[in-house]
Amino acid sequence: MKNGERGRRLLRALDIDQTVLFGIGTRVWTVLGGPVTILLLVTFFSSELQGFYFTFTSIVALQNLLELGFRTVAMHFASHEWAHLHRDEDGLPQGDPDALSRLRCLYRVTLGWFATVGVLVAICLAIGGYVFFSNTAGDTDIAWQAPWLALSLFVGIQFALTPTLALLQGCGEVKQVYRFQAVEAFLTRPALWGTIALGGELWACVALAGTQVALVLFFLLRRYGGFFRSMLQKPEAAKMEWIREVVPMQWRMALATGCDIAVFPVFNMTIFASEGAAAAGRLGMTINLIAAVTSITGTWVIARTPEFGVYVAKKAYRTLHQRLTRIFAVTFPIHAFLLGVLFIGIVIYPELNTEEADVVLVPSQAILFLIAAFLLRCSLPFSVYMRAHKEEPLMIVSLIFTGGLLLYTVTLGRTHGVTGIGVAYMSACLLRIPASFIIYKRASKRYRAASSAQAQGHD
Repeated sequence: MKNGERGRRLLRALDIDQTVLFGIGTRVWTVLGGPVTILLLVTFFSSELQGFYFTFTSIVALQNLLELGFRTVAMHFASHEWAHLHRDEDGLPQGDPDALSRLRCLYRVTLGWFATVGVLVAICLAIGGYVFFSNTAGDTDIAWQAPWLALSLFVGIQFALTPTLALLQGCGEVKQVYRFQAVEAFLTRPALWGTIALGGELWACVALAGTQVALVLFFLLRRYGGFFRSMLQKPEAAKMEWIREVVPMQWRMALATGCDIAVFPVFNMTIFASEGAAAAGRLGMTINLIAAVTSITGTWVIARTPEFGVYVAKKAYRTLHQRLTRIFAVTFPIHAFLLGVLFIGIVIYPELNTEEADVVLVPSQAILFLIAAFLLRCSLPFSVYMRAHKEEPLMIVSLIFTGGLLLYTVTLGRTHGVTGIGVAYMSACLLRIPASFIIYKRASKRYRAASSAQAQGHD
């Protein structure tokens, strides 16, 4: 009993609820499942088949660029409308008619966009991939045609379903969505592994994507069928002015996200071209390990994002500041601790495995990227606060510092190598902090002034 009470106190102290636990569990399972997948691929796939598998997954990953930050934007806007709504006993949205109408408008437009692009994704992947593999595969006995066409279909469906989970999170169903994603992660990996072990070859990719689509559809239709049927109804009251309200944040998010996504691939391509595949592999492995740590600690923030939007909509700024301060006060030390543990692992790994000591960067290089990861987290509170207000004023910071970093990498990165890129990346992350803070202070002052003016108007 005492141990259970201590555990609950520790979770409360760390601001960990069931939602965060589900999120952490999903990410830890994903990280732990990676080596299992690699082991099975090495055991059951030939080197040629492995090449097809990784090329399949790499090409499919390109569809993430088409999201353009739309999912995050939709979640923020939905949370503002949901501040005036609730679900009744039948699971249907009820409350302020204008908020409900605007939410329906948001969902219909977002779903239309993702459904249209989803169809295009499926068609372009199917045709483009077929042409690519036909021209590059050469004379091979591997049956890739049918798996690729089936995979393209499932990926298109996945893309079309993207806004449904984002809308649910914006409507306060974060815990339910995170629980589902945890279950999905635990069920889809065995589907992938089983297909590989049973000789399914490239159908393993199809098994993974198909299982994900089936689980999402089951979850949405069984639990939220009535909710989404209501969302598809024609808005009858106030409508969301898409061009004036949504597009300004969306295009800024698209640019900022695009810059951030481009950084690590450019790093790897530059090192690959100048120092070879082995050096690029060490850099890529180190970056992936850091990304895994970052994704775990980022769960605290991502899980609370819709909550922040509700606070802004209700003008509960004191509560917003308290929650943000609390969450980042908890996650900063945890983030630093996990990065420190990773650095220790990088230092001692050569002593434990002398035959394969070059899997990651040497400590003197790895520490640069580890420090950069912590510095980048230091500027995150400013971004979270302003995005909760349905704005993305930090786009200019991303363009300046990330653009400068990319320019340095492609021009001087070959000369200065991994160490030079690491120093430049760390410096850019450090300079982002004061720049982001200045923009945050100006935005915060503007938000308070607007809130005071609105309050006086109501008086």
